[in-house]
Amino acid sequence: MALIKEPYGLVRNTDGTLCTTYRDDVVPFRGVRSFAVEEATTNLSPQTMEGWKGISLVYKGEENGWKKYGISGTWNSGTYPYCARIGEVSFTGGEYYSTSAFFKTNCQEKFASYFEAINYVNESRISDGTNIRRVLNDGSIYLARNGFAYVDSTSQLGYISLRPKQDGETFNPDQHFLYVKNIQTEHLPFATSYVDGSRPNGKLELENTANVDTTNLVLCWWFKFFDSRSRSTWGRIIEKATGSQGANGFVFTTSPDIIFSVDYTNATFFTPQMNKWYYCILIFDNGVNVARVYDEDIIHEATITKTVPTNANNITLGSSLNYNAPMNGLVSNFFIGKYRKPNGTVIWTDD
Repeated sequence: MALIKEPYGLVRNTDGTLCTTYRDDVVPFRGVRSFAVEEATTNLSPQTMEGWKGISLVYKGEENGWKKYGISGTWNSGTYPYCARIGEVSFTGGEYYSTSAFFKTNCQEKFASYFEAINYVNESRISDGTNIRRVLNDGSIYLARNGFAYVDSTSQLGYISLRPKQDGETFNPDQHFLYVKNIQTEHLPFATSYVDGSRPNGKLELENTANVDTTNLVLCWWFKFFDSRSRSTWGRIIEKATGSQGANGFVFTTSPDIIFSVDYTNATFFTPQMNKWYYCILIFDNGVNVARVYDEDIIHEATITKTVPTNANNITLGSSLNYNAPMNGLVSNFFIGKYRKPNGTVIWTDD
């Protein structure tokens, strides 16, 4: 029997962009892409690049969304690890930052080390942070460094781990190119998705769900939290409401226990662990509303007999309507479907 899935649109940021961030351990199982609920951030990077140690970069303009640089010069710096740098950023001592960017080149064979890391060097640091490197389907490389911090305030360039193969390796700026896009440095302990300028706290809203039929509805998804901010008072996981705390709507929230509330009626489930995936199902069936959370083989369930109005706001993930209670975590494989066929036959099972 086939489930009926409703075409309510993709999960997006409020500026219309898809909200995705590259992290380690981002999916509950292989073959899916998770959506990270973003926090407010400002891109501090000037998004410029320059060559280093005998290598020059000649800006050639943009090509298919990438900044294109011609590589010029002759390498004579032995095993020195860097031949390219990104623009300088000012850092406040004792505070944590992250950086990220995408790179590729048309002459990989000319390099001994190939986009291995972004490093900020030459000053004492509290933390070197954590390096992230991902090879994408198009062959480009995503680099990030999460959570580095200096002892004292300083201004630093970002050094890209990219070393030509050997001394005497020459480059022709009309033949050999370096491509870069979405350079970002931000005052956060982890790198988020790219923004040109600044972004408010993320509000992930599904399109065209304001009038979804909440008398015949199934919502299900995977989620996990990253830190205690995920469980601040009334931190939202999912919401559909016209007022605060689920008035005239529903809220799936934490404070710190997971709570499903309809019209101010609450049912407490359990306290979730950090960095652990959970599976959730919400069922709305003619005024009988059921919430289930799967914690491995344990099922936490609450039934709330309240009617949810169909004229509440669109379904929102990871944030309250007024942004005061964002969730810091991941949501994956979100599904909206019917609980019953038009003839009344139940078509949803948790299996």
